[in-house]
Amino acid sequence: MKSLFFLVVILFLSSCNKSFIYGDDTDINTNGWHKDSILVFKSDSLTDLPSIIKIGFNIRNNIDYYFSNMYLFVEINIPGKSESLKDTINHILMTPDGYWLEGIEGSNIKESMVYYPYAIKNPPDGIYTIKVQQGMRDALLKGIVSIGSIIEKVE
Repeated sequence: MKSLFFLVVILFLSSCNKSFIYGDDTDINTNGWHKDSILVFKSDSLTDLPSIIKIGFNIRNNIDYYFSNMYLFVEINIPGKSESLKDTINHILMTPDGYWLEGIEGSNIKESMVYYPYAIKNPPDGIYTIKVQQGMRDALLKGIVSIGSIIEKVE
């Protein structure tokens, strides 16, 4: 029994992501994600940041999601900066012939990651605010389970 516990502890420790700095998820209403609904992720006060960080988005959708991609309008507020970073991300989920792309995992719930296209060099310490809005044509985007935001060290 002790060896099983030890094995579980070793597996847990070896699976830790050493590049992880911050992460949070928001569940989406089962009725859908309205185009006017802006998800706001606010980090704790981050200190001792590495020299380069990247910001990513974890998307969980079910197999009823109608589109082969997802547009995200992203705004990132960096501590001490007067202007926020704004961009549109086109996250491709499927091939043109309708198959899920490699790296999109899960059976009924699909999970995928997409990153803001630019890393942040010499990031200042402080609270980072990340805003995400769906940018699809439908006013109510169905099939989205949750959206998450992460900050990671660039290796």
